[in-house]
Amino acid sequence: MRVKRTKPLIAMGCAIAISFSFMAAPARAVDAPNPVPASFTLTGSGWGHGLGMSQYGAYGMALDGKKASEIIEHYYQGAKVTVADTPTNLRVGLMQDKKYVAIRGEQNPDKSSGGTLTLWVDGVKQESTVAVNKTIIFETVTVAGKAETKVTSGDKKIAQGSKIIVKWSNTNSLVNLGSGSSAQAAITQLGTVLCIRNALPALDKCPHRYRYGYLELTSGSIGAKDSTVDLNVVNVLRLSDQYLYGLGEMPSSWHIEALKTQVIAARSFALIKSLKAQSYCDCNLDTTDGSQVFSGFSKEFASYGDKWKQAVNETIGTTGTTQAQKASQGQVIKNGSEIISGFYSSSTGGKTQPRSEVWGTGTISWLVSVDDKWSQDPRVNNPYANWVDSISQETLVKNLKAKKIEIPDVAAIEVSASYASGGVKELKIRDSAGNVYLVSVGPGKDVTPDGLRGMLGVRSTYVSKIEPVTTTIPGSEESEVRPLSSVTRVNWPTKVIAPITYEFKGRVSPIQFGAEVKLQHFVSGKWRTIAKTQTNGSGTWSVEWENPNAGKYQVRIAATNKKGTVKTSASKISVAGKLKLTVPASAKKGKKATISGAVSPATPGVKVTLERKIGNGKWKKITSVTTDAKGKWSTVRTMPNTASKVYFRVTTSHDKLGKLKSSVKSLVVK
Repeated sequence: MRVKRTKPLIAMGCAIAISFSFMAAPARAVDAPNPVPASFTLTGSGWGHGLGMSQYGAYGMALDGKKASEIIEHYYQGAKVTVADTPTNLRVGLMQDKKYVAIRGEQNPDKSSGGTLTLWVDGVKQESTVAVNKTIIFETVTVAGKAETKVTSGDKKIAQGSKIIVKWSNTNSLVNLGSGSSAQAAITQLGTVLCIRNALPALDKCPHRYRYGYLELTSGSIGAKDSTVDLNVVNVLRLSDQYLYGLGEMPSSWHIEALKTQVIAARSFALIKSLKAQSYCDCNLDTTDGSQVFSGFSKEFASYGDKWKQAVNETIGTTGTTQAQKASQGQVIKNGSEIISGFYSSSTGGKTQPRSEVWGTGTISWLVSVDDKWSQDPRVNNPYANWVDSISQETLVKNLKAKKIEIPDVAAIEVSASYASGGVKELKIRDSAGNVYLVSVGPGKDVTPDGLRGMLGVRSTYVSKIEPVTTTIPGSEESEVRPLSSVTRVNWPTKVIAPITYEFKGRVSPIQFGAEVKLQHFVSGKWRTIAKTQTNGSGTWSVEWENPNAGKYQVRIAATNKKGTVKTSASKISVAGKLKLTVPASAKKGKKATISGAVSPATPGVKVTLERKIGNGKWKKITSVTTDAKGKWSTVRTMPNTASKVYFRVTTSHDKLGKLKSSVKSLVVK
């Protein structure tokens, strides 16, 4: 299903990444909470869930000369446009849970006569008709414990039964529909001005009027949001043309190929929905953006309405001679032999989202992330290409708690991870005490993408930046640092480390900002601090052990906040340098050969002793050399006068590097 939008007109778009640097937490005054931003500013782009077709993207592709089928095939990968049978009895829920409903038959403003209504009560056609512009009222009554619908005109009851059908001439007539908590309120909603073209105040406007099919009114618990038995109104009409004529999902002034793309996607979506009745309305779809926005006659009555009807008519079937025969079929989207739901939204941040990021962990081959650069194309004049919203401290905290995220206040908020499409994957939130909360976003996560839009009050999850305003207010008095439970993810070395600066990293749990972290080693029976730091907004920390001397150490990490200290177990660490030896593979008898090497890390002034063994003889010290400024050394030695195999090694003992011995290298004397 499509996701509810906060505003009508166009189906909304979707999601982008957030970046924000955590503020340094000011010191807390005694018994006074830290200040927090009064509100936050959110910057992003797109509107809606971001799945499937982008409406502004389709417009941009049409401007580039793409046909409707090409646009469909881009946004629904692997799918094709084909013709399918469509129902003539699509049930569209116009009203649910109403106390009183008012109906008035009116003349189609483009016709010279019309507006008479005919009633059918429990399948029986009533002999008398309701005259044009005459209002009738429907209300629920109880007869022998059973709900029925009573129809009155003025003070006179004209019909009553379990199911009332209202019919009219779809060519010449309109039906005006209103509702209210009283009969008069329902009548008032109808208004007094008829739909007259170019006549103020109804210029290009004709709200809550319906032209096609018929109305079905029933009383009962259908669609009830409470225990009250009330009225339900359904418009039954052809899917392929009559329903789509009233679809208010895209401006009719757009390029005809974009309009046809919208028609095909909407027809596919409605066709899938037609297979099942929804219990809340006894209908297949309602009129809201939770299904598809159905505006009725006002869509074709408004500016460019004929262009919109053209797009609908150019995508219905071609079999038959009458409109009704042709409209028993229509172009839809198929993936193989399967008709697919044509999910769409207003626009994105530049890429659509796959189903796995929004509604489920599984993938659908035709609902993947694709390029949507056209959403950002200046030619389409997308007002949602870039937007800025704000949310107050109070509202944000309230919305977080509604999602079971118990946080007393918000000092900082950022996106710590994003999906490949740019939608938010994880939020990082810090309160005034320094506690950090990670909120995962996705299907089955802490917050769904749809839930995130509502929680932040934004049009999509393509959010690029969240910034605090400069105005601050006192934080919550309930904001209190949580006790630390452990230090985790420490990068303890698994091998001997070099006697150079080593950076320890890790994280505290629960995640916390501003906790003090100490690197300690055990000396003379006591733990002594080598270096210290504080945790950042991710609860992570890094601290350097600067140039330790060679040796064996016991080291630990201790983390402290106002609630206490936690420590890691002691880790045994060995520190030592390396000694390298290089000799040639061979040398001539009695000739000189260069023996060289280096110490690591590069250390000048290190005394290195070279030892030699000829054949199976004993090791003998033959010279000592000192490393240069780059830690390198070399010496020239005369080889024996007889053919033999000569072995070399070097040793050193140094405070910084430790006691080292190189591997044995050999050369052949020829």
